[in-house]
Amino acid sequence: MELKHKTILLISPESWGDSYVSKHHYANELVKRGNDVFFLNPPSGFLSICTVETGVTVVDYNPVFRGTRFLPHVLSSYLTKIEIMRIEKTLGVSFEVIWNFDSSRFFNLSKVSRGVLKICHLVDLNQDLQRAMLAKTSDICFGTTTYITTELKKHNVNSFKIGHAYQPPITDYPEFDFKMPGNNKIKALYVGNLSMKYIDWRILLDSASTFTDVDFVFVGPDGKSNLSNDRTTNSDKEKIVSLSNVFFQPAIHSKYIPQLLQLADFLLIAYQEVYHKDQAAPHKMLEYLASGKTILATYTYEFNRPNYYKQLRMSRRNKDYPALFKDISKTYKHEKACVPSYRSILDEIEKYISNVEKR
Repeated sequence: MELKHKTILLISPESWGDSYVSKHHYANELVKRGNDVFFLNPPSGFLSICTVETGVTVVDYNPVFRGTRFLPHVLSSYLTKIEIMRIEKTLGVSFEVIWNFDSSRFFNLSKVSRGVLKICHLVDLNQDLQRAMLAKTSDICFGTTTYITTELKKHNVNSFKIGHAYQPPITDYPEFDFKMPGNNKIKALYVGNLSMKYIDWRILLDSASTFTDVDFVFVGPDGKSNLSNDRTTNSDKEKIVSLSNVFFQPAIHSKYIPQLLQLADFLLIAYQEVYHKDQAAPHKMLEYLASGKTILATYTYEFNRPNYYKQLRMSRRNKDYPALFKDISKTYKHEKACVPSYRSILDEIEKYISNVEKR
């Protein structure tokens, strides 16, 4: 099957907004292929339908049925079908593809019409609430890491590993107007959701406290946004904010991230060790690699390829991160990696779908 000129329901655990993660990029790229894409936000308690500038139709809804995970599977399957039909009626469409990135909703697709392509696509390890049922009742499954794909394959033989991608710079937007704050010559940049619970603020604090000749710039939402409901706080985060060489900047629209990355000398990824497995393939890594900038990261399993990503430096143990920082801050260089775009990733997904359909 070609993913072109189809009516697609994309179910996302993150709402639509200025901060894009993989689901938003998939939606935009699918629109470019001539599809009618309906991006279903998490339940909001009200109904709202709007088409954004990229052509994606964003849908807020108030589900009729809640707590379906506690019901017998045969009942949850019928209620899921009814809920989807209700959304179709509201929108005046019939879905040809249901693409589910959220295993906590619409996880039992067994009663959905036979002619509808059902895709389970899990990009985060924490999407495991009803992972088995979603995998079993989907036609095909995709996972971003070896671990996620292995888990999906236990329930659906048609499970395949599809890594993250990046969105190439968009050239027809107004000039990007952003200046790096601080007076130091060297700029270290972290871009992403600053309320994410996985961030290791301790090693970032140690690094910023030690290397006072480097400006540490953090750009992203810090509080309620389309990616988070609340601002996360801890003592290390509060301390780093007070340092004179640390600057927290508001989120920018994701379309400007490629330009923003070019303003930095090197880029930061720092996750707590307990979450190394969960953050084995962060989406931001692809954007970072495409920039050509040197990257200092905590251990990231899916990118642990010595001498392959030459601009990527990883500390296997978090306590070694500041020491590695010392080396990089004096020897950073730029070397672009060859990373897949969402356009090429969708081509790959189409091939997997076609092969499954032939079986």
